[in-house]
Amino acid sequence: MFQFDEDEWRGRYCGDMAEAMLTSWGQMLKVSTKEREDSISFVLEGRLCGEWAVEAEQAWSRLLANSAGREVLLDLSGITFIDPAGEALIKSMLARSPKVRGSGVVVNYLIDQMQEKVSRR
Repeated sequence: MFQFDEDEWRGRYCGDMAEAMLTSWGQMLKVSTKEREDSISFVLEGRLCGEWAVEAEQAWSRLLANSAGREVLLDLSGITFIDPAGEALIKSMLARSPKVRGSGVVVNYLIDQMQEKVSRR
């Protein structure tokens, strides 16, 4: 019987081949938006790592280009894992979006730490 070792896959296998395998186990990143008249929420759920961080960055750039002056809210409450690429992306997002929502002790701690680093710049 195959035993899944998530630590072995973390960071190292967050690319093309592993994407299909991890997706079948529910280990992926979902990017969505919730639009209102005066604001847009950018919602990330799952693992923010490797190539998924690149995809999220492209979606974020498209959202900013089409926000038409509306307030942009960053919702990270569904994030389950962040690698260094994901952390760098969140830092750049926080520089443009002062309102962020997180969930859980670890995610909120990481958000606080990243906001502190962004505000020191």
